[in-house]
Amino acid sequence: MNTRQLTELILSFLIVVVIASVLMIKLTPFGAATSPDSISYLEAAQNIRAGNGVVLTNYRIDADNQYVPLTVWPPLYPIVLSLFTASGKLGVFAASQMAIITLSISGLLMLVLLRQVVGNYLAVSATLLFLIASPILTVFTYAWTESLFIPLLLFSCWCSLRCIETSYTKQVKKQAIYLFLLA
Repeated sequence: MNTRQLTELILSFLIVVVIASVLMIKLTPFGAATSPDSISYLEAAQNIRAGNGVVLTNYRIDADNQYVPLTVWPPLYPIVLSLFTASGKLGVFAASQMAIITLSISGLLMLVLLRQVVGNYLAVSATLLFLIASPILTVFTYAWTESLFIPLLLFSCWCSLRCIETSYTKQVKKQAIYLFLLA
């Protein structure tokens, strides 16, 4: 990779991160939007932060236990979200900060994937369209687990593409381990 290509890549990365950050800051000035699912995620993250584990509060009157395990929704999102609530922020603000990071990572992974397939200029254009697409913005403005799933899925696609490109070298084992961990 020569100096010009490296400069274009760094500039492309910066553009993606700035656009993702500005979009999320403008779309979530009062924190992430909530739905019944996201309320459960936020509560589970708060319980994780309090040291209670991946649990929800049990609101049944005849309950034997104060907490019930989070079994209906995937636990990775509340676990990661609890890392963002470390400074005592409300869960909705922590979720919007996490969304800035995950949308930026999604944009960067989309850019890397597309650069390998269609070239730099078309990849930047397609990534910008990806970042401003209504379904993507809707997913990332809510405190939903999909905002973590999308960058993990894109990372899995990148690992698959790398496996195909390297065609069974030593790196394939490492890439296969990444894919296994993501599954």
